[in-house]
Amino acid sequence: MRNHWSVLLLILAFSGALAQERRPGNKPVLVRDYELDKQKEEEEVREYSPPKAKENVEVGNFYLKKSNYRAAEERYRVAIDYNTKWEKSYEKLIKVLEKQGKYEEAVETCDLFIEINPSSKEVEKFRKKRQELLGEK
Repeated sequence: MRNHWSVLLLILAFSGALAQERRPGNKPVLVRDYELDKQKEEEEVREYSPPKAKENVEVGNFYLKKSNYRAAEERYRVAIDYNTKWEKSYEKLIKVLEKQGKYEEAVETCDLFIEINPSSKEVEKFRKKRQELLGEK
């Protein structure tokens, strides 16, 4: 019987310590690992979806208007993942890369469009843009 009381006292003491740590009135804090989230997102394979591409371009446009170029760049890249044939997402990405002074990446984006869409009627426009960017360096 004495052992039962000892165990019971230990349990009560331990639960009291836990209750003190939680402090009523404080809201729990969600801790997120944004680097891990970003890594998972990059590894995720996106299926062809023109509506999702359009949605991401629209969100990217919002960020671009707010001069949040990094966020806009991310959204335009996601849009390209959803629809590799849509030239508008490439154009927007190139524009935001230029605003950030990332001319080499802008040239690579032109090359990517040309490589993925060699039969597109927009290829010549991307070739000209590529030459313009190489002249700006």
